[in-house]
Amino acid sequence: MTAVAQIAPRAFVAWWHELDRWVVPSAAILSRRLPTGWKLYRIGDVVSQVANTVKVEPTTEYKMAGVKWYGEGVFHRETVRGDGISARWISPLVPGALIYNRLFAWKASFAVVPAELADCHVSNEFPQFITDPAKLLPEYLYLWYVSAQTTKAVNAASTGSAAVSRNRFREEFFLDFEIPLPPLSVQRKIVAAWEAARKDAAATAEKIAQLERDIEARFLADLGLKAPVQATLPKCFAVRWKDLMR
Repeated sequence: MTAVAQIAPRAFVAWWHELDRWVVPSAAILSRRLPTGWKLYRIGDVVSQVANTVKVEPTTEYKMAGVKWYGEGVFHRETVRGDGISARWISPLVPGALIYNRLFAWKASFAVVPAELADCHVSNEFPQFITDPAKLLPEYLYLWYVSAQTTKAVNAASTGSAAVSRNRFREEFFLDFEIPLPPLSVQRKIVAAWEAARKDAAATAEKIAQLERDIEARFLADLGLKAPVQATLPKCFAVRWKDLMR
């Protein structure tokens, strides 16, 4: 007598009001019981979108920022005069706000604005949100949005045409996602653990880089050679002709 393994059919549950959506934000957690003290919130109920646009002046210089892929943070992209900016209105960065790139949210392009970039601006492709301090830490929201499971949902929710790089994760989808929130004390512990792990990873990476430099120097020394002088070569930027209007 042989045993036959059977896979039970899976059931899928969705809220009636979400049936017109390409992606159901709550589908991933509807079948799970939240830990004691955790609550499920619609993100739009625990954040407020920043509305601080300023009119672009032709002769004024603006430091423009961007958001890197894969949760790598906000960066100063370029400094440009107003007459070189296609947008008529731009927004100053708000330190502590959650920001994302609508075009590349599917690449986990989310970040928390650092204080040192408070003098930078962004276009409307980079919406910013202030979290409710009584319920949600911006760092926790960031970690949730760059998680693999949420990134898949963002990818499914992004809309657009033609190339995937033109797909946009619109604000209404961002606000309509649902997030399981632990108490603030637990959020702080999660964020602290992540920050400690990131520091350890950076320290390990530096140790590896130093070992590689030491090995190369020892190898060249044993051969009676000197290490070559490192030079930074000028960079160039290429763009397709069809993209020049963007």
